[in-house]
Amino acid sequence: MNQENKNKEPIKDSKIERLLEENLEYSRKILEATSKTRRYINFIRVINAIKLLLIVIPLVFALIYVPPLLQKLIGAYQDILGDMSPLKILDQLQNGR
Repeated sequence: MNQENKNKEPIKDSKIERLLEENLEYSRKILEATSKTRRYINFIRVINAIKLLLIVIPLVFALIYVPPLLQKLIGAYQDILGDMSPLKILDQLQNGR
């Protein structure tokens, strides 16, 4: 009986060794797929950050530079018309004054 156990052990060992090698191969494939997925996710994060910056930066510049430009434009418009607002001009035109 002791001899039967000795004969079965090499078969079990070789089978376990083959299974471990298969497991290692599958683990390497999973690691490769995971690293590709991780790179893709990081790439998408970078692209999303760039998109966000392309939207936010012009808005910030608009908030900084547009109000002074509008004030200059309104000032020039008021210089042309004098003290009168567009509504006053329309009223004068309708009343014939």
